[in-house]
Amino acid sequence: MTQDGEHSEYARGIVERLLEGGDHELDLDGTLVVSDVENNAADFVADLAFLEAIDADVPAVRVGDEDLVPVALSTLPNLLGRSPVRFDYYGPAAEYERYLRFLRRPRRVGPHPGDLGTITREQARSTFVRRATAFLATRIGAIRDVGRNAAFGAAFLHLAQRLRRSTRVSTLGCHFTVSSNSPGLRVFWSGAYRISSNYFSSPTTPVGSILQSGTYVFGVDGGGYGSQIQWDFNAIVTLPGHPGVHLNF
Repeated sequence: MTQDGEHSEYARGIVERLLEGGDHELDLDGTLVVSDVENNAADFVADLAFLEAIDADVPAVRVGDEDLVPVALSTLPNLLGRSPVRFDYYGPAAEYERYLRFLRRPRRVGPHPGDLGTITREQARSTFVRRATAFLATRIGAIRDVGRNAAFGAAFLHLAQRLRRSTRVSTLGCHFTVSSNSPGLRVFWSGAYRISSNYFSSPTTPVGSILQSGTYVFGVDGGGYGSQIQWDFNAIVTLPGHPGVHLNF
């Protein structure tokens, strides 16, 4: 088996265990951090349970020219240009009735990056596993070859390896810069396997911070965009290897 194949096999095992839920022990490389993927996996499982209970599909967006990537329910209102709600099967339906209408009627995802629609729960899970595996395999490869990756602006972060665990490790990160057409914006990132917003830094432009290895997409809010994050689903970046990205906002 090739080294890349070994990384993928190892990563897939971790992703599948995380999707099983619970507090499974994982045989992690000494500096490998999976708490971000673990958090996304737990939220994704909760989304699937909610959608199964109401017999609905999963929101998805086209990232780049090819793949349809599941969208976190918490991020769906943003992509629809509406105010956020808390999705709760046992809560007042009036709060999210308009979103249920979107989710319960299958909607084809268009051909262009950023086109929004729905995919089946089975398709969403399969995509999550495949893309999160690739995301994590990139990280595994990076930390196993720190010396080579120092040439790509390596930095180190002190992070929790797992959710709800006290163990923190010094792990490989990458200096990264985001620029935009407009000043004064806030920047957000998402792993390119499930779209959910995470704060990067502000204000543009440019603005820098440190990210772990993986494949990401980026968006901005603020200024004339208000609180609605504007995602650039053409801006797909794999770290290490790229020092920055420009967003056309």
